Amino acid sequence: MFLELPWIAIRIGAPCRVVYTINERGESGFAYGTLSGHPESGEEAFIVTRDRHDRVWFSIKAFSRPASLYVHLAEPFP
Repeated sequence: MFLELPWIAIRIGAPCRVVYTINERGESGFAYGTLSGHPESGEEAFIVTRDRHDRVWFSIKAFSRPASLYVHLAEPFP
């Protein structure tokens, strides 16, 4: 997998893998985690939930930190 920044013609390797899946009544989703060589270190989960009133909720949960110096330098300043 690659991250592409077409406006500056850069492709960055971003290896990751699915770390878990959810397929239960009323809830489905998956999460992926970064692997060595990814610019960041962390996980991201995408979950769809349907409640007892048939309302559908989509949630994204993520945590990460820079895994390389160039990503750390690109962070916004406080």
